[in-house]
Amino acid sequence: MQFDEAENLCKKTLEIHRVHCPPASLEEAVDRRLMALIREAKGDYEAALEHLVLASMAMIANAQENEVAAIDLHLVFVRLADLYYKTGKLRESRSYCENALRIYAKPVPGTTAEEIPCGLTEISAIYELFNESEKALKLLEDKPGQQSTIAGIEAQMGVMFYMVGRYEEAHSSFENAVAKLRAGGERKSAFFGKQDKFWNRSVVLVTRIPFGVYSNLAAAYDALGRVEDDIEIL
Repeated sequence: MQFDEAENLCKKTLEIHRVHCPPASLEEAVDRRLMALIREAKGDYEAALEHLVLASMAMIANAQENEVAAIDLHLVFVRLADLYYKTGKLRESRSYCENALRIYAKPVPGTTAEEIPCGLTEISAIYELFNESEKALKLLEDKPGQQSTIAGIEAQMGVMFYMVGRYEEAHSSFENAVAKLRAGGERKSAFFGKQDKFWNRSVVLVTRIPFGVYSNLAAAYDALGRVEDDIEIL
């Protein structure tokens, strides 16, 4: 990826916004979000945070009058929560998790069917990093969305139950995920793209879906002493 070239182009665009657009315009917010992604990809989390905070301020200022800004604001809050965690600012990370959750509690018109479960899953993964597994699980218990999205959430719940030693519940979640994957033809949804971060953080489980779900179900059977079921699923 040509991040240096992308960064230079983005800088030029931001300078154009500074000269020709009113302060805190939505156009500037869009390009600051892009710059934040570029800086994060380069490992410069502090600079990414700076651009994302400025983008969020512009979007908050425009949210009451612009539906797109209102819809996208929760995405910015989730990214801020993740970046603050990466920079060791846990209080700020938790605060932005809570801000995003308040938006999910009362979603604005125009929010798509998969945005809420995808966002809740990302926040859940951050709470898991806080070692708050029960709170992370609670966020996943209500599962709005399409069947393939729900299957992904069931699978993540299975991972978390397994990691805290609740094998019966892990087994149940993995079985539900497998059933939904089979019913849906085992096709990936956009939701599964969001799962990569969570799977990569879990050192004991397989990352590929649906193969990872089947393997996790087999692990749950093994933990429960159901070796024959373990062999059959594998």
